[in-house]
Amino acid sequence: MLASETDRTKVSKKLNVVVNDIEVGCGTETRVLDAIREAGFDVPTLCYDERIGPQGTCRMCLVDVEVDGQTQQV
Repeated sequence: MLASETDRTKVSKKLNVVVNDIEVGCGTETRVLDAIREAGFDVPTLCYDERIGPQGTCRMCLVDVEVDGQTQQV
C-alpha cells in the first residue's frame, strides 16, 4: 500500500530541550513550557494562561537557545 501525498507530507519533528542537564522531548504540536512541566519541572510564569496562549510579557520563562554556536534568549 502506498502512502498518500498527504501522509508523506506529515512529518513529525521533535525538539530536544535540556533542563538542568536532563533532556526533555518536545513535539512540534506541544509548547516547550508544557513539555517541561509535563516532565516534572516547575517553571515560574506570571503571564501564561492556557486559555489564551503565551503572551511573553513578563519574561520570566526566557530560555537560552543555541543555533550554529550562537546563543540567544527567547
